[in-house]
Amino acid sequence: MASAMKRCYCWGIAVIILIGIVGLVFSGCTPEEKQGDTGLSTGVSSGAASINEHPSAGVTDGNLEPSGEEKLPSPASLPGSSPAPEQPTQNVNLDMEPRVLFIIAQNNFRDEELTIPRRVLGNAGIPSDVASLTTDTATGMFGLEVMPDVRVIDVQLDKYTMVVVVGGSGALDLAEREEVTGFVHEADQQGKLLGAICLGPTVLAQAGVLEGKRATVWSSAVSRESIKTLEDNGALYVHEPVVVDGRIVTAWGPDKAQGFGEKLVEMIALQTSK
Repeated sequence: MASAMKRCYCWGIAVIILIGIVGLVFSGCTPEEKQGDTGLSTGVSSGAASINEHPSAGVTDGNLEPSGEEKLPSPASLPGSSPAPEQPTQNVNLDMEPRVLFIIAQNNFRDEELTIPRRVLGNAGIPSDVASLTTDTATGMFGLEVMPDVRVIDVQLDKYTMVVVVGGSGALDLAEREEVTGFVHEADQQGKLLGAICLGPTVLAQAGVLEGKRATVWSSAVSRESIKTLEDNGALYVHEPVVVDGRIVTAWGPDKAQGFGEKLVEMIALQTSK
């Protein structure tokens, strides 16, 4: 009986060993390799789950950018966009640089009717010069002293885009000067832009360039002589602060000097964009 039980025990051990060998043959690897593969499979499975949740995470090869460093399109590359201009939008684009000539009386020009429009033009990148009857010091009604750059009779008109007559009581003297009215008339004949403020439009009127044109001028309750001067020379007087008719802009006084200067810039921009 004991011998039979011993034989059964041996046979059981043999069967167990045989089953183990068969299992190893069919798996194709050793127990150590199987354990290593299990560890690797766990790592890949975890990594795959992470990539599926964040498709671009940690990817740096090919054409993909690392996560968190995605490049945004520049404004210039967006539809309907254009690069920011390098110069202020008010600057005038010209084959020849625009330039304005201000004509002032030798005495009693209106200070701010010169300084404010010149500043507006300068801020827009448009240079200007000053002309008078002489190059001696010119004096404004409020004491401003200006050294004119050139005498009216010496001006090279082809250098300028626009001619502007500054007001003040001294403008009435300019309106009686043939060298001034003749110069303004020639500027009109050459197609220059023209401007005048306060009593300056009387100079344009006497030069014969306001005939049939809408224009304004400074006047007072005491005297409307300036309006009569415009109308006697064929102008269509308009009681408005700033009036544009074709190539000519007029304004009625020093309190409109800022708006007048802005209109000068606008007219130059329109003229030179054609």
